[in-house]
Amino acid sequence: MLKKILCLALVVMMICAMSITVSAADEGKVVYENDFSDPATIADFKQYRSIWEVADGKLWIVGPSEEITDAESFGHILLNKEVTWKNYIVEADLENVQTSTGIISRADITKADASSANSFAGFLGFLSNNAKSGAMGRTNPADITAWGGNYEGSVIAAGTDMGSSVHMKVTVIDDTFTLEIFDLNTGVELYNNIVVSEEWTSGTVGFRARFNNAGTGASSLNIVSFDNLKVTLLDEEVETTAAATEAVTTEAATEATTTEATVDTTVTPTVPEGTPATGDSTVLLAFACAAIACCAAIVVFKKKSVR
Repeated sequence: MLKKILCLALVVMMICAMSITVSAADEGKVVYENDFSDPATIADFKQYRSIWEVADGKLWIVGPSEEITDAESFGHILLNKEVTWKNYIVEADLENVQTSTGIISRADITKADASSANSFAGFLGFLSNNAKSGAMGRTNPADITAWGGNYEGSVIAAGTDMGSSVHMKVTVIDDTFTLEIFDLNTGVELYNNIVVSEEWTSGTVGFRARFNNAGTGASSLNIVSFDNLKVTLLDEEVETTAAATEAVTTEAATEATTTEATVDTTVTPTVPEGTPATGDSTVLLAFACAAIACCAAIVVFKKKSVR
């Protein structure tokens, strides 16, 4: 009996250690966060081939730039920071998605430009042109005007469709690029895929969206919106980049376009309740496990004393 109790105590203590380890792995430093409640924060971004605005508590793509004649092309917007962020999580809510729309990560802002729909110079996690599949692709590092293609095996049906709202989460760690997509209203995971690539190694974040899609009749303009953008540097990045990113939300982008356009508020999606943080529950679990382990040890001690 004593051996069983000792074994139980050891198992519980191992669970405690695992919980604490997982919690530590998830820790990081939030270096940029924007709920788009302040229209002035559009100045944090640099816009390419497209006009974006912050209105009604969200970020909207409202049209192509004047020089863009292809109504079916794409526009992108990047957080205007010349950073070397390598290992981090970038996540946001993408609401009322109509056609190809996604999150850019590890974008080299020194190379990104408006020369093509693909010149965001980084990775892209996105919903497909028909909004039915998740996918992962990139700019061609050898020619930033060219699409580098979707990563093999990354185009997977997500159970989404035109009008779906999702929470998209991209994690980049060393040569690993992970995309997770969740239903924004229920929190159910719809897509989870990992690719290994050394093509884009560090950089800023942003969004990319297709203006219109004649094939499906879809349009993103004044319809799709973005909310609750957050960038979290993972542990190994925090110490080396903290000083450079401390004031990321306070510096205005000198080249950012601030042109405004009227937003059709009749199509603004309902904002769902946020997902609660899990850090506190992990700590509580660790304390509970430790308490159980202590109790088991006391029982063992008492049993031995009786003998």
